[in-house]
Amino acid sequence: MLLFDHAITECPSLQNHSFNIINDYGKRISKQAIDKRFNNNAVKFINAIFKYYLEDQINSDPIPSQLKDQFSSIRIMDSTEFKLPSSLASSFPSYGGSGTNAGAQIQFEYDMLNGKIENLSLENVLVSDHTYASNNMGSMKANSLVIRDLGYFNIPAYKEIEDKNSFYISRLKPILNIYEKSEGKYKRLTHTSIIRKLRRSNSSYLDLDVFIGQAAKYPVRLVANLLEEKTRDNRLKKLKARRKNLTPLDKIASHLNLFVTNIDRKKTSSNEIYQLYKLRWQVELVFKTWKSILKIHKVRQMKPERLRCYLMSKLLWILISWDIHVCFSKSIFKAKNKSLSMYKSFGLIKQQAYGFKKIIHKPIDEMKQWMRMLYEALSNYCLKEDRKGRLLLIDLLKIKIA
Repeated sequence: MLLFDHAITECPSLQNHSFNIINDYGKRISKQAIDKRFNNNAVKFINAIFKYYLEDQINSDPIPSQLKDQFSSIRIMDSTEFKLPSSLASSFPSYGGSGTNAGAQIQFEYDMLNGKIENLSLENVLVSDHTYASNNMGSMKANSLVIRDLGYFNIPAYKEIEDKNSFYISRLKPILNIYEKSEGKYKRLTHTSIIRKLRRSNSSYLDLDVFIGQAAKYPVRLVANLLEEKTRDNRLKKLKARRKNLTPLDKIASHLNLFVTNIDRKKTSSNEIYQLYKLRWQVELVFKTWKSILKIHKVRQMKPERLRCYLMSKLLWILISWDIHVCFSKSIFKAKNKSLSMYKSFGLIKQQAYGFKKIIHKPIDEMKQWMRMLYEALSNYCLKEDRKGRLLLIDLLKIKIA
């Protein structure tokens, strides 16, 4: 009920559940009786199933990427938030303002090289990104590459990744001081001086060994490049939407991309650092899919236990759809020489939810027949469309399939 009703009906009511149980199993149960079953035990049950699936995902063939010669994994982490009815504020507290005191946050981390979801959890929005990331470092293997948004990174986070014998690429927070060291003395680099160095160099990138943080003076590799005017204007527009008044630092920082990393420049060039960071934007497509196709953010008024069950069942459906998408992607690429669109494939899998529901307890031959049908549909209708000027994911990951 929890798994399939959401895929078949957007925001199902208790009445919807009651009707579907009669239709599927011939059992009559009132909506009041169903509501009573949404309790702490139900929450524990769905959480246990979710945890088991997350820890025991299908092992698909690793992506044949040239980057595997350098990294054991490429871990992308980000979060998405959405508002909840104010009546849920005690269970899902929020910052307040914007008309609600309740909100939910989904934290998500996946390995782009191996197709595995590393972390996926439901949190309240008061859980900070960098705290969550620090608490979920246990599964990181040596030689991993970590790419995250600014909110996850601070100087202790850089050190923690290095202690794991791994690598990071991060944008640099504008407020952090940058220093060059010469003859044992630290000289501060301002955004203006970096722009001046770039323009004098006649090069697309400035690549320097620097130190960040007024007190820490932490050593990092800095890669800087100037933004095109259109990109700069878009960045300022987004900043103005979040703040009423822009500071002089906001305006001068809008001219630059500043990345910090601990990857040796002998192994990875400045341009390659810039291209690798573009992988982070793939997570935005993931969140778009969840919201547009699976309506993860659509919530009606209900008690907290029922909401937790609903949201965790949606996350479980995401895991199942993810496994199907990843498992079929490689063979479809070999057959068609084109990538499978996650947005399209999640949409088609959701459309087939009722068929999946009917055969899930049937003999294995019927399941195989359904999977063959799904494979054919995905390979014919869910391929990514090439767009002029857009760098493809297979190029960013340097994928080669013989």
